[in-house]
Amino acid sequence: MITLRPYQSEVVERVRDAFTKHKRVCLQVPTGGGKTIISAYMISNAIAKGNKVLFLVHLRELIDQTSAKLELFNVKHGFIASGYRTNDEMCQLAMIQTFNRWIDKIDFVPDFIVVDEFHHSCSKQYQKVIERFPEAKLIGLTATPIRLDGKGLKQFADVLVQGPDVKQLIADGFLNGYEYYSVPSKLDLSDVKIKMGEFEAKSLERALERADIVGDCVAHYQRYLAGKKAIVFCARVKYSHQVVAQFEAAGIRAAHLDGEMSKQDRLATINKFRNGEIQVLSNCSLISEGFDVPDCDGVIMLRPTKSLGLFLQMVGRGLRPSANKTIILDHVRNHEEHGLPCDVREWALTDKKVKGGTISVSVCQDCFAVFNGRQCGACGSERVVKIKENKSKPIVPIELVQVTIGNTSTTIEKKKGSYKQSEVNKLLRECKTNDDFYRLAKQLGYQQGWAYNRINAREKKRNRFAKDLGYRVFR
Repeated sequence: MITLRPYQSEVVERVRDAFTKHKRVCLQVPTGGGKTIISAYMISNAIAKGNKVLFLVHLRELIDQTSAKLELFNVKHGFIASGYRTNDEMCQLAMIQTFNRWIDKIDFVPDFIVVDEFHHSCSKQYQKVIERFPEAKLIGLTATPIRLDGKGLKQFADVLVQGPDVKQLIADGFLNGYEYYSVPSKLDLSDVKIKMGEFEAKSLERALERADIVGDCVAHYQRYLAGKKAIVFCARVKYSHQVVAQFEAAGIRAAHLDGEMSKQDRLATINKFRNGEIQVLSNCSLISEGFDVPDCDGVIMLRPTKSLGLFLQMVGRGLRPSANKTIILDHVRNHEEHGLPCDVREWALTDKKVKGGTISVSVCQDCFAVFNGRQCGACGSERVVKIKENKSKPIVPIELVQVTIGNTSTTIEKKKGSYKQSEVNKLLRECKTNDDFYRLAKQLGYQQGWAYNRINAREKKRNRFAKDLGYRVFR
């Protein structure tokens, strides 16, 4: 049995109070704040009172990690997961996928349901389980109570209990301090599509390949993290493999990790990282949730995201307490969208945008550190503050640009660094061939990918029109 930290004991009391008025409680505690420890303590008390508990996780790695936390409080438990032995204990630790497959054959009826990574609760799998046990009380654990598309969890929980924020946990020594660096890159996300509130994977991959930031990633690891353990976050599995190859070519021991690997291979890779046999662990959509690496020295972000939740999950992997400050290398300028990890944020269960988060941060021109205020915390350089003499809006000059498509020559306006969309749309309608699209992109100063996307969009529209008329579509 272990002793709870003061803030953890306070959170337990607030959750208990919430359960006197509500049936479903969402508990928000930052990554590394001990959500599983808090829930294990509450489970031990619930079982002592004769209640049955179902603990749901969505990743196989979380089974073993959660089991170890339950054992700290002497909670005997069984497993409902492929490859694990079952028993009749009053606490059952289950993989959500396995539980759903066996749900009609299981006679275990819980009084309490604990859902880890509660921001996934909107999925049909979780809703099927929750609806099956309408009388059970529920507690959802998450560091980020928003879905990846930015929507809230109001329909899945009655009340939110919010623990201390990252800034407070760092000040109290429960999370590690950090230095945040934004490395200059050629990454251009202007043509990347947005789908369900997040960057679309394939168009994002093309933008990352054009920017060619892998070499910069290795160079800046050697500058800021040489010889230390670092986790790299990539947008695609293919890209992660390329990152590993670049690190190994530079003589740095690295390995790739993803959810398609077997359990044995994943555990072997994780253990090598824990033991220091490899220095860099690159992954795609796996380590951001539920991955416990206490001695990680750095986080390298090669994955841009529109999701505040995913951003905080990624940086949170490196904030476990250690002897030295954590180094965060942001190669994709996520700080411009989400601010810094320790910015104070007011969470809510509604769909409203999360309050807080300092987006107007500065990047030091000397060492590339990201900071708030007037002085760089890494090297001491002072921030240059531009003083506005006139508060009225400045007059924006309009540039006239002549564009030729086919035999047509058109003059259009360029204002505030971009062209008037209505005029660009008119020129797009005049494009007859693929060459016309590429010629237009060049004359407007756009990337060739812009033309490529417009060609594909027109082709899809024509194919849909042909199908509607009953014609065959040839490729």
